[in-house]
Amino acid sequence: MPLGYRGMAITVLYKVAVMPLLDAVDDDVRAIGAPSYLSIEAGRLIGHNNDGKGVVKAIEKLAPLAAPPAYRRCGRPGRGRWWCRRAPPC
Repeated sequence: MPLGYRGMAITVLYKVAVMPLLDAVDDDVRAIGAPSYLSIEAGRLIGHNNDGKGVVKAIEKLAPLAAPPAYRRCGRPGRGRWWCRRAPPC
């Protein structure tokens, strides 16, 4: 590597255009269809994408992917019962 670069980011304008120039791509690029950065390994250009993972992490911060909330029966006997989500004790 004459200039010592090990990789670079790819701006939105060139994400799809750079695809034919790459020697290989990772699974994320195959799934998304475009690289967001590339690495240079043994003189080969390898496309990578971390956009999808970044979006998932941002969504998880706002609405964590967890087990479904607990439901339980609420209400007084003889008055009918209904299902409550995270209800206070009955």
